[in-house]
Amino acid sequence: MITTLVVDDSVIALKLAKKAYGDICDIDCASDLGEAITLLTNKGYDLFLIDYKLPSGNGLDLIRTIRAMPEYGEKTVIFLISSGMTNELAYAAMKAGANDSFSKSEPPSKIKEAILAQIEKPEIRYVHLDYLITRCVAWMKDNVHYQYSPESGDLVSGPDAERVHMEMERRLFDYYSKGHDVAIYGDDIKLITHSIRLDKEK
Repeated sequence: MITTLVVDDSVIALKLAKKAYGDICDIDCASDLGEAITLLTNKGYDLFLIDYKLPSGNGLDLIRTIRAMPEYGEKTVIFLISSGMTNELAYAAMKAGANDSFSKSEPPSKIKEAILAQIEKPEIRYVHLDYLITRCVAWMKDNVHYQYSPESGDLVSGPDAERVHMEMERRLFDYYSKGHDVAIYGDDIKLITHSIRLDKEK
């Protein structure tokens, strides 16, 4: 079972989550940020389903808190859920560290499918593969920007890489806002190159 924390101030939403995902998830529930932080500090979770609007803050605050905790690394899956999901909010969630975002109007089957896909492939995060494979990979680690070109094998860092990184993020959001599938790879260069190689072999 996937250990899961659902954070939502709606009792109905919490009950629906248990009904929809209870067959694959071992679910705990929290109704605000304080309760959520207490639970995730005392118990480890594989998955977080977080509502955007919460009584003591918002879901983005909680996502940032989780990503900053050493016990929750890249393999931890976080989804932001909102009744008022927009492209801007989805992008903000991505920047905060969410793996994906969903409207509350989405069918539970779609979210369940996304849960299983992320748990089975926890290294996937957010970069459009066509652009990534044909151009380059750009990311930031420890406040330093990096750029890697798969075709040439060049790895650079600094201001030039930062410009590429910012441009890729802009294009990523453009792809996302137009409804294209988006995936993001983690910042381990070996993982990135391995993933690119596998994709090219298909």
